[in-house]
Amino acid sequence: MRRYIWAFAILSLSSGRPIYSQSSNDAHVAAYLGFDRNTYPGDANLKALRQTFSYTGYWLNNPPSEHTNTWTGHRAAVESAGFGFLVLFNAGHVALRWWALRAGWTHGVRVAVALRQPLLQRATVVSGPAMAFVVGAALPLAAQYLSSGFVGWSRVALAGVAAGGFALLWTLRARLTGVRLGLALLALATLAGWLWP
Repeated sequence: MRRYIWAFAILSLSSGRPIYSQSSNDAHVAAYLGFDRNTYPGDANLKALRQTFSYTGYWLNNPPSEHTNTWTGHRAAVESAGFGFLVLFNAGHVALRWWALRAGWTHGVRVAVALRQPLLQRATVVSGPAMAFVVGAALPLAAQYLSSGFVGWSRVALAGVAAGGFALLWTLRARLTGVRLGLALLALATLAGWLWP
């Protein structure tokens, strides 16, 4: 959004040039003119803006209706141009996060209470073995699909390597993990493919 929001302040936030206003008793009251913009105006424009304004709003997080904060990383340039700062923070983000935290806590407690219900506890007793059965039924189907590229004796060799891998995992389960065995078999397959004419 490229619109300007003009702000006027009575207190000085910088050592800028005051603009004097005439009062009824001829006393001079210093006022400092500033600006606030959702998008950073650019380093090249700061000098021209400083001729009119004494301070600027500086966004610490994403301004309203913006997905990014273009002010990030430009503090030194704004300060070297002689601007004072009016630090801005979009509190709507904080309110939204607070609401989300409260809603999550409320519904999370309800889920924890619901999991203690006897019906759901009985369902977990039944669903554990059911999931194990489904995985056990899927293993032969996955093995058949993955071995479809092998024909003849190579399919028997693949079954032998798989059985040997399971036997190694079972006997050396304290020192050998599935990842280590898989990496060793991958290295062996790479070596066989390199040596195979």
